[in-house]
Amino acid sequence: MTNVQKKTTEIYEPILEDLQKVETTLLESADSSYMKPFLKYVTKIPGKRIRPILTLLSSKFNKTKPENPILMATAVELLHLATLIHDDTVDKSNFRRGIKTPNNIWGNQIAVLLGDYIFAKSATYVCKTKNVRAIQKFSETIMDLSSGQLAEYLLSFKPNLQMNEYNERIYQKTASLFETSCETGAILSGIQENSIKALSKYGYHIGMAFQLSDDLLDFTGNQEDTGKPVLNDLKQGTITLPIIYFQQKSPDNKTLEHFFQTKNAKDVKAINTLIMNSGVINECYKVVQQHIDKALIAIKNLPDNKSKIALEFIAKNILNRKN
Repeated sequence: MTNVQKKTTEIYEPILEDLQKVETTLLESADSSYMKPFLKYVTKIPGKRIRPILTLLSSKFNKTKPENPILMATAVELLHLATLIHDDTVDKSNFRRGIKTPNNIWGNQIAVLLGDYIFAKSATYVCKTKNVRAIQKFSETIMDLSSGQLAEYLLSFKPNLQMNEYNERIYQKTASLFETSCETGAILSGIQENSIKALSKYGYHIGMAFQLSDDLLDFTGNQEDTGKPVLNDLKQGTITLPIIYFQQKSPDNKTLEHFFQTKNAKDVKAINTLIMNSGVINECYKVVQQHIDKALIAIKNLPDNKSKIALEFIAKNILNRKN
């Protein structure tokens, strides 16, 4: 075990037992024998389990039985897995984190149906909590996730995307589930409303920072670490913050405009060079840091305990992630 892994294990100590129960429940999510191989495959794809971790940590600011937070943590991870399957199918991605995607193995038809099944299955776990507020929030998040993915598709190769359009898209596609992970964990713990709002706000900013850093990795990462081809978002015409900032900084440069019109993949390397040499990447990192700072401020007044330390650890390490 590396020093980083040891530190992470220590940080997550308050929820390790609950997190293991989530893993067990994920593997038991198949309702029929023919679904089990599919569920086993997708749940074994390497992942950080950050969303269920946030749900469980957010439930630890009040003494409560862990059953409902575990159900909710299972639900948010299944929902996340379903969106990944659909994303990879729409994007025609063959690998995720170095592992073959379901659409690559079984084809688009099975991948879509598998994603649909996991979407539905995630909802059953939320219903088991019998908490109407959590069920409502989860339902709204499913709509947000679908809207965000649709917006990404419809706005691809669109020049001069506005910041408000970009922020709304990444909230819907990513930050909404982070927000819900934290908020529902807090709701199910029975803590006071001001604490629920604090954790919800933390989740929002962590989610925004997470997606922004992911967008940056498309330019600054490498395939060995990320498990997917670099510049993949750019090749698919997905407009991210570095592109928006570059267009604002260099409005007379026609390279991007030409790429949006021709969709010629040969232009991608030239665009990457322009962006990397323009200074906009550092400006984007500042935006990520602003969200991290706001996340830390949001939970500043929560009771001091090991879960709060873990939430602070997650926020402070977003810019260190490589995948």
